[in-house]
Amino acid sequence: MKRSLLALAVSASIVAPTIALADGPKVYGRMDVSLDNVSKDNGTNGANDSGSSWAVTGHASRFGVKGSAELLTNLKAVYKIEWEVDSDGDGETLTARNRYVGLEGGFGSVLLGQMDTPLKAAQGKIDLFGDHAADIKNVVEGELRAKNVVAYVTPKIADSITAKLALIQVEQNEAEGDCDTLLENDGSTTGDDCENGLFDAYSASIAFSQGGVYAAIAIDDNVPAKKLKQNGKRVDTTRLVLGYEMDAFNVDFLYSTSDEDSEYNASATDLEEQVGYILSGSYKIGKTVVKGQYGSSTTEMDNDKDDIEITMIAFGVEQKFTKQTKLYAEYVLLSTDNAGHDEGVDEEENTLSVGIQHKF
Repeated sequence: MKRSLLALAVSASIVAPTIALADGPKVYGRMDVSLDNVSKDNGTNGANDSGSSWAVTGHASRFGVKGSAELLTNLKAVYKIEWEVDSDGDGETLTARNRYVGLEGGFGSVLLGQMDTPLKAAQGKIDLFGDHAADIKNVVEGELRAKNVVAYVTPKIADSITAKLALIQVEQNEAEGDCDTLLENDGSTTGDDCENGLFDAYSASIAFSQGGVYAAIAIDDNVPAKKLKQNGKRVDTTRLVLGYEMDAFNVDFLYSTSDEDSEYNASATDLEEQVGYILSGSYKIGKTVVKGQYGSSTTEMDNDKDDIEITMIAFGVEQKFTKQTKLYAEYVLLSTDNAGHDEGVDEEENTLSVGIQHKF
């Protein structure tokens, strides 16, 4: 009897660590690579400079580690570290993606690190060509993965509503002489100002999701520009997203407006406002998905600069073999009028892609 109890105790001591590691590190990732034919036409005041080429292109292939550890009843530590992999050999081997550590419980989640802003995450399922040639980042502002973030995510309210807030630390210090010089609208300086406050730059969102209906509204305030990043711009952005999914069909709409945060831009810029929208839809037939996406934006410029007009049209077909693996074919037209901020400087790019994506 004593031997049986001893054997049981030894077995329990071996099994216990396994139970403790049940939410331990999980390695995950995906490879996404395509063969592309890209043709470009850069026209300047009637003169055309065109050409085409074949290319093997990686689309944000990645791997990461994520997990959680129980600390107390209804309290756990959560973490995630993710890298982008250069899958076609043309860039850096590894680059940082989302990475954070924090606490999660009945109060929600508090996270510290680098992560997508709430405004970016509010896009929902609209970007059917994400990380490919028709990514919505080519048309509208706001697709930012921010550094130095303190974030809070509420628990789901009424099983349908989630709110997020991210405080983006600019980390300027007067002692190090890295403070911005503020500018008036006429370009005159008004002295130095340090962005050393907790709330100097932030992103926030609130989203509703239930019964196939999705709706979200999000704002960025004094956030580093992604699409409009020339001259170190800081922008204020508002984003509205609506989506509906029914059986095999889904449709989504996004409206975005961005303007220069004049208080904190460190150099004179020509940006006045960007207004854009995205419309996407897909239909599933068995394991085949047919999808389309349209985007348009107008960036208004000051100082007699011509407005920049961007139009994007994309169509694609996916053939899913399993939840992990799919083949796809896509066509994308991306057109930019007045690309150089001057009249007659136009660009057009046509991309035809055939590729494979595998998740693990």
